[in-house]
Amino acid sequence: MYYNGWGVTEDRGLALKWFERAAKHHESEYAQYLMGEMYAEGLGIQKDRSQAYAWMRISADHRLENMEQELTKLLWETSPAEDRRALALSKQYNLKYENKHLIENEVN
Repeated sequence: MYYNGWGVTEDRGLALKWFERAAKHHESEYAQYLMGEMYAEGLGIQKDRSQAYAWMRISADHRLENMEQELTKLLWETSPAEDRRALALSKQYNLKYENKHLIENEVN
């Protein structure tokens, strides 16, 4: 809604807050992807490719299409230090925010 301005004034900062809430409460792999996209492009927040990678990595684990290409592109465009930070954040976020209920539903 806020991301695209559908029915409300477009507000990427507010959209980011709602995506973050959903992403951190394991409610939406798409919100995790959008968090990554917003960090990658600097939409509503300062550009941070390491944060982008970490959020997109979680959504990639749930088979969102084309994510491996996006992740490779992000790492290709960063320095070795940013790569290390991205991978460390990815590991941390995966442990903390992975969508366990989505994985359980796929297994059952």
